[in-house]
Amino acid sequence: MKFKKFLLEIGTEEMPYWAVYDGISYLEKSFSDTFEENKLQFSNLKVYGGPRRFAVLADVGEKQEDRIVKVKGPAYKSAFTVDGSPTNAAIGFAKSQGVNVEDLLIEEVNGGTYVFAVKELKGRDAKEFLSEAIPSIIKQMKFKKSMRWGNGTFWFIRPIRWIVALLDDEIIEFEVAGVASGRETRGHRILSKKEIQLNHASEYIDTLSEKGKVLVDHNERKRKIVEDSIKEAAVYGGEPIINEETLKEVVQLVEWPSPLVGEFDESFLSLPSEVLITVMQHHQRYFPIKQSSGRLMNRFIVIQNGDPLFGNEIREGNERVVRARLEDARFFYEEDLKIKLEERVPKLKGVVFQKKLGNLYDKTLRNVDLAIYLSKELGSSDETIRIVERAAYLAKADLLTEMVNEFDELQGYMGKEYALKQGEPEEVAEAIYEHYLPRYFGDELPKTEAGKILSIADKLDTVCGYFLAGLEPTGSEDPYSLRRQAQGVCAVVLSTNRDLDLKKVILRALSLYSGIEGLLPESETFERLCGFFESRYQRILIEKGFMADIVSAVLPQILERPASSIKKAEIISRFFNTSELEDVCTAYQRVKNLAKPELGTEYNDAYLEEEEEINLAKKISELAENFHTLDYENQFLELSRMRPYIDNFFDNVLVMHEDRKVRENRLKLLNKTLLLFNSYAEFSALK
Repeated sequence: MKFKKFLLEIGTEEMPYWAVYDGISYLEKSFSDTFEENKLQFSNLKVYGGPRRFAVLADVGEKQEDRIVKVKGPAYKSAFTVDGSPTNAAIGFAKSQGVNVEDLLIEEVNGGTYVFAVKELKGRDAKEFLSEAIPSIIKQMKFKKSMRWGNGTFWFIRPIRWIVALLDDEIIEFEVAGVASGRETRGHRILSKKEIQLNHASEYIDTLSEKGKVLVDHNERKRKIVEDSIKEAAVYGGEPIINEETLKEVVQLVEWPSPLVGEFDESFLSLPSEVLITVMQHHQRYFPIKQSSGRLMNRFIVIQNGDPLFGNEIREGNERVVRARLEDARFFYEEDLKIKLEERVPKLKGVVFQKKLGNLYDKTLRNVDLAIYLSKELGSSDETIRIVERAAYLAKADLLTEMVNEFDELQGYMGKEYALKQGEPEEVAEAIYEHYLPRYFGDELPKTEAGKILSIADKLDTVCGYFLAGLEPTGSEDPYSLRRQAQGVCAVVLSTNRDLDLKKVILRALSLYSGIEGLLPESETFERLCGFFESRYQRILIEKGFMADIVSAVLPQILERPASSIKKAEIISRFFNTSELEDVCTAYQRVKNLAKPELGTEYNDAYLEEEEEINLAKKISELAENFHTLDYENQFLELSRMRPYIDNFFDNVLVMHEDRKVRENRLKLLNKTLLLFNSYAEFSALK
């Protein structure tokens, strides 16, 4: 089949950067699905986005393929009478589908019987099909925030100003929100004033670059921004600090990027480096420049989208902005240091943590209690416990500082800086900073023992409190980021490489809320929390690359023995598809099929009659006695060596003996065998 070049461009007023990425993802999926579902062959599908446009490019077939479709109709009992005569419902359905009543099919679907119309659809020309499909796709675009303009009823992220839709050199005609499709596009708002006519879809990218001063491909814009920034910084003997999130945003703020190097007074370098980076990076979308030693320079890169002829004016304007921001930061820093963190803690009583759960001072006291409890559970030294207690008490104090009030991204970091300046031990200061880690999925984890303990305590207190307040996540909704915080707890627990029993710690955390009225019962909240944290562990293990079946096998033990569960998952993974694992699973399943756990595991040697059951009992008794002394690999191998004993038992011993005492004794022996296997993993999950 011959292919044609397809182009769709949706031109808008300036969009927020996040909306551009959302739109790119939506359009890529929608067009791919639409082409596939409607049998229009395609290749080289590309979707681009920028602050003023979305663009879709693809090679598509000249026409749809002919296809057979089956359309579901009314239920059989509504379509036909008892004697098989068609009702008006069947006649109407057949007519609407253009088929004869006698050609309707009758099929069962999900326990119900329905009639279906089967018909052949001739493929339409691509141009005709796209003129109907494109408006539907555009109208279904959804954003977190949309707007309606004029007197219309159409919602979109920003007003649509122009639409280009071409199939090779032909216009695909349609209208959306009062805007008719055509071949006229627009270039850069400042550098290209006239409309640009496209004669052919294949001209799009090159023409916009040459005549419109627009780099359509956002991936190309990203590459250019990084490369040019590196070159500009090198002129001054430095290198840019390019944060991925900042870069992602800058890419969708410009269409024709060019870097400028700005400068600020060297005296500002006396401020903590993270303050300078936050001001430049997070608030102004600049790239700070550092020396090869890592020390910041008094320079930054701004990616401008204006006329390069006015570069000096643009540079000076940005320098004035950053100077003012840094002056504010210096004032905040100096004022904050006049009040010790310790003096700020009681004032946390005036800051609400959550309206049902009290204030931040209450939370601070809970954090202290829970952190000390955790320290003891982990076997920490007395010195570590002292560090944890002090850090937990001071951890939230920086929330009352002017710097954090202005730059909330600096919480924890400023607590560390002020603690050091005010004479607190370095270990306390580091724990104050680390207790916020990880801040998001994939973020760094705390490195110090005290930081890990305080991170777990703080996040666990929050999750438990919000569950008690009835604010747990539902479906995809998680307004308080409790999944992220719970995932952080699990990740930090695993990083300790110790078997911290999270069930015990959850119970302790819940008990610290006792006495507060209006909260849910602790017992039922505990059960939901256990399931919630188990699911977070499950996600972490899958992200680590463990197979889903292996994760399911170790999951029942993970809340109480997380480090052990990880090690067992590693061993099972290593033995996957081996005879050893086959032996374990086969033996386990044979035992589980007949075991009756409700009878217990205390069998009586006096009722053991057959040689095979005596041998099994002896082997189980010996293994159970020494099992805990073996490492996890040898435990696994010993379980695999149980198979001959279990096979001989089932092949030669009648378990369901007519004598009740003999029968139950044999079942108790199986129960003890099963208990030993289950102490390692839930092997039935390994399919």
